[in-house]
Amino acid sequence: MNKIPKHISLLLVLVVAFSVRAAAYGQGNIRVGNFRIQPGIAYEFEWNDNIFLDESDEEDDCINTLTPSLELDWRKNRDNYVRVGYATDIVRYPAYDGVDYEKHSIGAELQYKSPMGYYFRVRDYFVDTEDPYGSLNEYRRGIPQVERWTNAGAAAIGYDFPNRLRLELTYRSYILDYDAFMDYWQNYTSHEPGLTLFYQLLPKTAALIEYRWETREYTEQQDASDNSYAADSVTAQDFDYHKFFLGLHMDPTAKISGDLKLGLGYRDFANDVSFRTGPDGNPLHYNDTGTWIAETMLHYQVSRRTRLKLGLAREAMDSADIMSTTYDSTAVELGLAQGIGRRLKLFGDVCYEYDDYEGGREDDTYYFSARLQYTAKEWCIFNLYYIFEEEDSSAAGQSYTNNRFGVSAAFKL
Repeated sequence: MNKIPKHISLLLVLVVAFSVRAAAYGQGNIRVGNFRIQPGIAYEFEWNDNIFLDESDEEDDCINTLTPSLELDWRKNRDNYVRVGYATDIVRYPAYDGVDYEKHSIGAELQYKSPMGYYFRVRDYFVDTEDPYGSLNEYRRGIPQVERWTNAGAAAIGYDFPNRLRLELTYRSYILDYDAFMDYWQNYTSHEPGLTLFYQLLPKTAALIEYRWETREYTEQQDASDNSYAADSVTAQDFDYHKFFLGLHMDPTAKISGDLKLGLGYRDFANDVSFRTGPDGNPLHYNDTGTWIAETMLHYQVSRRTRLKLGLAREAMDSADIMSTTYDSTAVELGLAQGIGRRLKLFGDVCYEYDDYEGGREDDTYYFSARLQYTAKEWCIFNLYYIFEEEDSSAAGQSYTNNRFGVSAAFKL
């Protein structure tokens, strides 16, 4: 189950939530004081009716994924801990062995909170893969064995004032690096410092105001000889992205938890003229634009066994379509987690995404998933799932429908 709605996945990457696939931090049986070692193994079998996400030439296969993993965890208390995890997905397609790939994931997280009110945290998540699911903007989606790696990092340092105020300085980074020369034009590095001010309205609810400033450089578009489109420093799609948010932050232990953030974003491109050309053969232009943006993920604990989820994400994105430079992506997600007895739990998600490209292209994506989880033991979990995804695009050859059925088992010592 290695693909979720692409814009919701972007929100999760930006948050840089520490996770390793099939790895929930359980009790762990290998312990030395506050130090815990947890090896694991997971297996997944999936039937996929459109493995290349093709509009007309649909090919199906039964995909086998074996995931060994290892987690190291040192924890003094809830606020002071260190985590490191590694997992490898070994993915095999019996009918199309040319699609086989491995995915390596390394995650790390450190958090410290002083009794004096100071705190800091650092998170990093590295992935090396050649899966066919493309990048965040759908570049090379459905194409097998596209070698690339990404690294998402985040850091924060803050102080809790005695008078309900909390100030937090943040930093985020994201690196995308492809191995093949034909893909170099998509390589980039982004840096995003920020500042957030919280005001405690209620014991578990705080109002917030936030500003972040992202600078993105397309590292291989600075010299025409470094990419296949002859982009250079005067046509590169580098930009500054200013983001302003107002919202609420709810404590994870509250009945309603998560973040509700709405705001405005403004992108300022470094250049005026793009290396891309339109249908008339003339160069496209970069347009400095502003739009409303959102980073919202809320959970509502209805009862001990019922939990609801609401997600809203909106972002200005760089386009992988050679006929367009940018697009606005808006996604809404609804989710349910429902306990059934002591060992069974049902999960359901519905998502709609609308992508509005500057060149006139429009994409509508519909996503639905249902998963039944059975916890035989704390260290032994089984899943049965179904995923449906459909994209309706105004661009020729970009629409698809995909159905996936699967079962999985995960074991943790």
